[in-house]
Amino acid sequence: MRQLRDIIGVRVELQDEEHVAAIRVLARAGRNPRQIVRDVQSALLSRFNTEVGADTISVAQLSDEAEEELSPSRFVLRRVSRSVAGTSGTVNVEMSLGEQVVEGTATGAVVPPVQARVAAQAALVAVHKLLGVELLYLVDAKLAETAGVRVAVVVLGLAGEERGTYVGCARVRLDEAEAVARATLSALNRHLVWYRQG
Repeated sequence: MRQLRDIIGVRVELQDEEHVAAIRVLARAGRNPRQIVRDVQSALLSRFNTEVGADTISVAQLSDEAEEELSPSRFVLRRVSRSVAGTSGTVNVEMSLGEQVVEGTATGAVVPPVQARVAAQAALVAVHKLLGVELLYLVDAKLAETAGVRVAVVVLGLAGEERGTYVGCARVRLDEAEAVARATLSALNRHLVWYRQG
């Protein structure tokens, strides 16, 4: 299925050896997601003689502009918590997409520059769980100050895409880890269209 036009990654979840429970597709923008769903159905039918209902296939599209007519769901940050054990700090990020809720966790040295990356990585782990496809990677995450305002800036990359870079920022209110997690979602919510048939 990765050989189909505009498809970047696919994850197939099986109900049993003969039945598909869900198919999650990450695709480039530019095509109607309904057409991508039909392409996946046709490929499975012709290659494996397997029929899959359209409501089994979810499509996430990374794009520069969200297509409003699709009414995309957005990643929602629900909770961020931190814990320290010795010289290591762990960040837990809970987020949702639609009705699905997951938690991402990452650990690193208790040093401000490292902890910013740890918070972004924890958010990215949660994103991967929601998408079901692990193709995004953390380029950088930093805390900075401009015009007297502290902000978190996160840069994400898309594997295999030279120009697939997504940038997000968020103002630091009380918690730096929360700001980094919000910046991570900011980088994606501007570029993600989520579609599910039915």
